Amino acid sequence: MKEKYVRDVETDLYYAMKVLDHSDINTRHFGEYSHIFRTTNEPLNALSDYFKDRNKVLSVTCSGDQVLKCISYGSKEIDTFDISIFPKYFLDMKIAACQKLSKQEFYDMFYSPFFDKMNLDHLYHKFSDKLPMSSRYFWDGLFQRYSWTEIYDSPLFTDRHGVEVLLDDQKNMKNYSFLADDEYEKLRENAKNVKVNSITCDITDISKKTDDSYDLIFLSNVIDYTPVEKYRNYIKNLKVNKNGIILNTFGYRCDVNRMKDYQVLKDDGFVEEKTDRLCKLLVKKF
Repeated sequence: MKEKYVRDVETDLYYAMKVLDHSDINTRHFGEYSHIFRTTNEPLNALSDYFKDRNKVLSVTCSGDQVLKCISYGSKEIDTFDISIFPKYFLDMKIAACQKLSKQEFYDMFYSPFFDKMNLDHLYHKFSDKLPMSSRYFWDGLFQRYSWTEIYDSPLFTDRHGVEVLLDDQKNMKNYSFLADDEYEKLRENAKNVKVNSITCDITDISKKTDDSYDLIFLSNVIDYTPVEKYRNYIKNLKVNKNGIILNTFGYRCDVNRMKDYQVLKDDGFVEEKTDRLCKLLVKKF
């Protein structure tokens, strides 16, 4: 990144509390105070080969699961970006949590569809000392007033019915290979030393925020929300190392009406490599 970005954590906490207090902040529209995705809707386990040997990564922040996947595969430095202020704090929480929680505790807190039936507040205090100072201030402030069930079931996060992977334990466990015993241990160990830098911006500004070169740029399904011609212009100045790749996934909007969008990216050097019931994957290799 061109510089280290620092959030005004007191302001961020203020707006998060307004959301939990049911103010008029609309978190369902993408913007600075939009919701956090609890989990990714991408089949990360099916994409494992693309995460191997990617030391330097640029990724959307979203739920943080894409970043966790990179960490479990040994990425050393990861820059993340998101249009909302809140996902950065959630990513920091997941990275801290995996260092202290058992696999089952980690699953219960972040992935179990039955989290609201469990009292999980004590888990936060097991890993809060691992949080960066700003994120600890943010989460401490919320936990002083609300329970984890209230926080995680609030408009600060996606609606539960909108996250398909939360509805089926077995499907969830298969999707997130970092929840398997061996990979979770790798995630725990690698999280101790990984360098993660998060900024708040959208795809229109990301090429202005970084002049670094990456082994992997994972743009997830940002293309689903951006006109493809503009999108192509936004990412054309991003730098990729030799043998590096850019990944685009097309999520739930994967239908015949998107074929023109696919073709624009294909004309720009992207190749369709995998198609899953949840997403279509276009890859550009360097």
